[in-house]
Amino acid sequence: MRLLLIITLLMTLLFPAVPVMAGDASAGLSYDVTVQVDGDQVVFPDQKPFINTGTGRTYVPLRFVTEKLGATVNWNQQEKVAIVEKSGKTVKAPVGSNEPTVNGQAVYLDAPVRLINARTVVPLRFMSETLGTEVKWNSSTKTVYIKVNQAAGETDISPGSVIEITADVLNVRSGPGTSTPEIGEVIKGDKLTVFESSQGWYKVELSDGSMGWVSGRFVKVDDVQDSPGVMQGVVDATNVNVRSGPGTNHDIIGKVDRGERLGILEQAGNWFKVELVQGGIGWIADQLINIEEAEATTPLQEEQIREELKNNQDSDKNYPPPSEEKEEEQTDWQNYDSNVAGLEVGEDNGVTVATVNTTGALEHHIFTLTNPDRLVVDLKGVKPGDLAEEINVNSELVKRIRTGKFSENPNIVRLVFDVKEPVMFAATKSKKNDGEELTLKLYVPNLGTHLKGKTIAIDPGHGGSDPGAIGSSGLKEKDVNINVGLLTANLLRQNGAEVILTRSTDAYVGLYQRTKIAGRGGADVFVSIHMNAHPKRGYSGTSTYYRRDNISGLGVSQADNRLLAQQVHSQLMQSLNRRDVGIKQANFVVLRTAAMPAVLVEASFISNLEEERLLAKDSYRAKIAEAIAKGLAYYFAQKES
Repeated sequence: MRLLLIITLLMTLLFPAVPVMAGDASAGLSYDVTVQVDGDQVVFPDQKPFINTGTGRTYVPLRFVTEKLGATVNWNQQEKVAIVEKSGKTVKAPVGSNEPTVNGQAVYLDAPVRLINARTVVPLRFMSETLGTEVKWNSSTKTVYIKVNQAAGETDISPGSVIEITADVLNVRSGPGTSTPEIGEVIKGDKLTVFESSQGWYKVELSDGSMGWVSGRFVKVDDVQDSPGVMQGVVDATNVNVRSGPGTNHDIIGKVDRGERLGILEQAGNWFKVELVQGGIGWIADQLINIEEAEATTPLQEEQIREELKNNQDSDKNYPPPSEEKEEEQTDWQNYDSNVAGLEVGEDNGVTVATVNTTGALEHHIFTLTNPDRLVVDLKGVKPGDLAEEINVNSELVKRIRTGKFSENPNIVRLVFDVKEPVMFAATKSKKNDGEELTLKLYVPNLGTHLKGKTIAIDPGHGGSDPGAIGSSGLKEKDVNINVGLLTANLLRQNGAEVILTRSTDAYVGLYQRTKIAGRGGADVFVSIHMNAHPKRGYSGTSTYYRRDNISGLGVSQADNRLLAQQVHSQLMQSLNRRDVGIKQANFVVLRTAAMPAVLVEASFISNLEEERLLAKDSYRAKIAEAIAKGLAYYFAQKES
């Protein structure tokens, strides 16, 4: 009886879905749909697949999942939840919900799970690709093509080849297999260079220079990789007809939707001959497709950037880290014989200034703690001397300072500043008489009035099961991203902005869900925070991305995207003083799906040894956060001028 209750699988292929209306559940449904799996047509003895004629969405039965895709299905009658399991993945799909879960992580869908004629139905493309199969749709023949088994030699692709992604959305993993963590996504039409292969998986270089693995079942060799004259265009309307020839008198052979990227082969009158992502050639009216803007970064420009970085790997020595970032690992603390000679605290225009004098040499390490908010200064190679254990300050930002000997061998004196709110800080050290002087400034940047009333989405990249890039010391990108994101959020709130965080803990959030969170919160802008990585450790520097295509249907001006990127990048360069990799364009998911001006920041390379050491320091992360906040303030100031 359980399986009889879970017969139907609602599968979304190309167009937006709407709930089946109450009353006659079969109204507006067309049952002339054919489904093929690995080339064989599927016979449906019970519930047949159908199309919702109002939306064009195709549905197929759930028993099909168990019998043809090799999954097992159970039904929780009390909670009305279908539970699908295959290859270590568990999908729970509650009836009436738009958010099924995959291994406990919620995934937002535009089509809710429904009951039709007492059958449970859920979105197909999500289910099929979650279970590791490929789905294609031919609108002219109303046929669903699903590939489960890979033919021998089907993806025998040698290193150096360029492949094209054939799945709508394909997970990129840290290793060759579905058991390895997901580290990103690529989309249909993306072209990637293959570096090595393993058991049907291919290691590829992504557009941001990082490396990952994709399944060979969802790729094809790029047949036009040696044809630099092929133009690219982006569809600028919904439900666009693709015809067999240049004119409306020719047959419709398929459809494409807004945002799809197509190769343009030639033009005849007011029609473009295009190469479809799923294969095949057709014609589209020229007013329905935008030629890719000339300023967009081309593969050749990307290669020139990489070549420049390769030829200048050692030039980072021209950008020394600030004085407070001086490396400490080689210091022999036993040779230090210094005492704290005095600690003075004052306030200057809202800035708390603390000055520490010592009788000899010192080194310092500064970091922040939360719950409650504190700023901690460790003075290494120093003894407390006559330093008071507690100093009442009660300045605008600091309540008190607690002091004490933190350790011996080496000697470390710890100063704990109990602050009233999260603060930024700057430290400078200088020689004075027979000792040294450390000046510490604690402050909250005043970014003017332009952030007041603005709603800003801050998106710390990766999280949870997705660690992002990992440095040689084990530093995880996800941890740096969330720390910078929280610091940025604090600064923005302190300056009057409302902040939406796509994640505030070490949690996994899907790429498509991130911009949906921003959209539901009414965000004015969207900033995604990342740290870069590359197999070559010499790669370093800062880059900022905005969307490649001018997709007018999202209601976002490309000029606003560009302005936001320019303002944020300018502040990052001034603050971090790292190599300028540049303002670039890319169609990352969080950029192309944002319904508001959006940028993605790659602040520094976690794969670069020097920049990884910087990223491990609170002071450097604070600089990134302050730069992003300043860039946002300048963006809104310019928009209001």
